[in-house]
Amino acid sequence: MRSPASFSSPPRRFVRSAEEADELFARLKRDGLSPQDRERMAAGADYVAKHHTWAHRLRQILDVVHGSRSS
Repeated sequence: MRSPASFSSPPRRFVRSAEEADELFARLKRDGLSPQDRERMAAGADYVAKHHTWAHRLRQILDVVHGSRSS
């Protein structure tokens, strides 16, 4: 089992079409969350907590205001 720390890159898309989304939601409704689903959720929450903070947003605003677009 991969630890959430091993998911340090930005999240990936897990469905590429409405049909795939329908299949995913049908599986989740039928079977519930798999261990892999839980890992993805934990990794996604960890990524968001680390990379989408108020400090990050304020830095982006200041960069725009001051004319530098570094991320």
